[in-house]
Amino acid sequence: MFLGPGNFIFYAVKHNIHMLGVLLGVNGKEPLMDALKDGKYIVKQLSNELFKEDIVKKGEEIGFLNIGNKQTKLIAMKSLSITEYPGLKINFSISIKHHLKFPINSNQKIGYLEISLNDMKRQISIATTSKISKPSITDKIHDIYKAINI
Repeated sequence: MFLGPGNFIFYAVKHNIHMLGVLLGVNGKEPLMDALKDGKYIVKQLSNELFKEDIVKKGEEIGFLNIGNKQTKLIAMKSLSITEYPGLKINFSISIKHHLKFPINSNQKIGYLEISLNDMKRQISIATTSKISKPSITDKIHDIYKAINI
């Protein structure tokens, strides 16, 4: 008696990632059992490819801010973890507020670290680790000189 090919639909969750899959037309002596075995195998293999990754940790140094001859570290103001999988493309960019008001205090928010995960974007506030005074005219000339010579 031929029952036709085995079909199996599965759903699994790991690290808040929802996996949905379908196996259609599995043939063999016991198509339904073969489809079930194949489905379990696929879920196990896919689960092994997903892992939680700390992208940025709160207080982690992510860059520098140069004003005149002074350099201060930039840190992340909060942590970000993601579930990573093969093929996930991650890009980072920093944007600083256009009009910073001086003095800038230590741990004051001055912009964002933008993290692009394929088509999804996340922003984390960034801050300086030390106080920055208003740049002097010498600092401003130094910055212009550095910009021209690049």
